[in-house]
Amino acid sequence: MVEDVQLGVESYQTKLNLTCPQVRCDGLDAKEPYTIFHKPRGVVYLNKDDKKYLMRVDELYKFGDGTLKNVRDKLDFMLHNFVIGYNDGMPKRAWTDKDQVRTSSVLEKIEKTLLEIRIVRSLECYVGGRNTETDYRLLTRTE
Repeated sequence: MVEDVQLGVESYQTKLNLTCPQVRCDGLDAKEPYTIFHKPRGVVYLNKDDKKYLMRVDELYKFGDGTLKNVRDKLDFMLHNFVIGYNDGMPKRAWTDKDQVRTSSVLEKIEKTLLEIRIVRSLECYVGGRNTETDYRLLTRTE
């Protein structure tokens, strides 16, 4: 059962629209980890098994916040610590000005998605979807 908070309308949803993110595409194995993939636009990242996958920018909402935070931290480190040219972290590929611009735009989108996740989680306690960690019965004063 789905409840619309703004209108106060309840409706029954018969089918959920859940799709897996696209994580594979051609030419992915040749890319360095944590670099920007041009078409489709996204980031090549390593999962927990050290396999290369694609995180598409238009499908960021499908990833968990732990994965998003790890990718954000790696991209932020690369953006602030790599110099133009060849680096130790990317021995096969030169780091260019375009890479810096693309990385900063992807970082902004990841930050925006993480902010939306935090806002939705904080609002879920008012709708009843998530329990709060605070027990308000213990905070009431007894005399």
